Amino acid sequence: MLPSTHTSHATALHAPPKCCQTHHIPHPHPPLLPVGTALTRWNQYQFGAANLCSTANVTLSVRDSVIMGVSMWFDPLKGRHHTVRNNVFFGGHECQHGCPTQRMIRLGLGAGTLDVQDNVAYGGTGNWLITAKCSQFEGDGHWRNNGAMGAFVGYDLQGGQACTRLRLTPYRNSAGITTSAPTLSNVVAAENGMAIVPAKWSTIPDVIPMLVGEILQGGPELDLITDSVIIGR
Repeated sequence: MLPSTHTSHATALHAPPKCCQTHHIPHPHPPLLPVGTALTRWNQYQFGAANLCSTANVTLSVRDSVIMGVSMWFDPLKGRHHTVRNNVFFGGHECQHGCPTQRMIRLGLGAGTLDVQDNVAYGGTGNWLITAKCSQFEGDGHWRNNGAMGAFVGYDLQGGQACTRLRLTPYRNSAGITTSAPTLSNVVAAENGMAIVPAKWSTIPDVIPMLVGEILQGGPELDLITDSVIIGR
């Protein structure tokens, strides 16, 4: 259950704006631990794109929060840990600034561990962009019960090392999962326009919202889908 706490820009998930002008957050840095945050319009974002501030060098935990119309990047560097638990992400017509977001949640360009559990993302152009390796969800990391609903693309698995055996559960998206990988497993997809699409994004993310036909392009070959359930309408 989400708490009733409502915090303002003071609990923003990046360092003060002056850091964005020159460099990333310095290392070492104390953990960022926002809990119960209700974050909507924030002037460091335009069409969902983050500024030059980075949380890659810090321990980050985002819990029990409602995030609306803002892209979140969880890319911990080696030795760092990011936790994302029990949050609701809205990216569609519920917000009025730069929506729908092109990339609502990005996981894993770094090499640190990720603990991602009990989240739901609803209504973005792309809800989850996953480039993280499977090893980033092992040890101290986890992936469990993270839903995607009402988006153009529920989950987008891109990059040669993206983990393709996470339990993905797209529900009522235009495309449940897009992937550039040759194999995919552990999917439970229900009532999507297309459950699984071998495709990749052809535009730069988080810059300018594009028409649906301009976002996806063909090319990847998906050879094998295993241990999955796909349910049509």
